[in-house]
Amino acid sequence: MAEEAPGSLAAKVVATLATHLYVGASANISLTEVPARGSLATPEAKLDHFRATWPFAGRQQGFLGIVSLISTLYGWSQETGEDGYLLLVHAGILAALIVWTFAIILPINLQLVDGKTALKKEMPGWSPCSPGWESRPTMSGTGR
Repeated sequence: MAEEAPGSLAAKVVATLATHLYVGASANISLTEVPARGSLATPEAKLDHFRATWPFAGRQQGFLGIVSLISTLYGWSQETGEDGYLLLVHAGILAALIVWTFAIILPINLQLVDGKTALKKEMPGWSPCSPGWESRPTMSGTGR
């Protein structure tokens, strides 16, 4: 086994830690926040809960995703082993999740946080708590 450069090893450690924190935070959201939100009685209460938790969770997930992507790409660029392609695959998956989140999920979340468009009562059948809105995928691919 070839000796790794300290920068390459550090980048891989940072990528691993950021990815694991990212997945853990996503699991926490899916396993605790979504059921807690679902147990609330009214759409307004569910929306208030989302508005209270989303800003921190969104910043945290975004930061961890970007740190993981950058450190993975740096680790891949410094990789000399034959299994370095796995870092590139990891970076590709992260990049796809980041694009999905910013293109699809972020506009929905911003509408839910916006007080003017979140509860449009003139839209028949629409509710911020319609089946499925709570389990839409986040940047990690898990429900939120």
